[in-house]
Amino acid sequence: MIYKQNYHLTILLITTILLLLSTNTYAKTINLTASLDAAQETAALNPATPATATGNAAINFDTISKQLTWNINFSGLSAAAVAAHFHGPAGVGQAAGVQVNIGTISGLSSPMAGSTVLTTAQENELLSGLWYINIHTALNPPGEIRGQTVAQTSSVSAIPTLAQWSMIGLMSALLMLSMFQLKRFS
Repeated sequence: MIYKQNYHLTILLITTILLLLSTNTYAKTINLTASLDAAQETAALNPATPATATGNAAINFDTISKQLTWNINFSGLSAAAVAAHFHGPAGVGQAAGVQVNIGTISGLSSPMAGSTVLTTAQENELLSGLWYINIHTALNPPGEIRGQTVAQTSSVSAIPTLAQWSMIGLMSALLMLSMFQLKRFS
């Protein structure tokens, strides 16, 4: 009888381990950057504006939550920023519509930090290099500085899902019950 109970306990334990190893969900964080300057603008700058403004952006995207997070620094604009956006889909030198209104989320002062959740279509465009950041001023309404987003690195980590945590709890309870049964019948 004890042999039979140990056999069932071993099967339960092996099944639990295999289940946990086979169903991990992998979260991938992708780091992107953008270097912003006037040379990347598609519209001609106002001639009264010096083209000395620059900026840079550190951007992270989580593939599980679809959370896009950014920190954008800039200086040297001809006037205060009146708008800032992620635009896309568009390659270098092309113009496109607004995808995310950075200014509404982050404000218009440097640094602009914020986050939002993307759709699957937006994710695909962003990760294909088809988004850019554009900062607009009153003297340059179409945009004074622009920078294409570029993927840099990514990191992967295994994150148990809610279903996996539930399964871990269930298997732990069954394991404890089996151990209790072993002690009871020994």
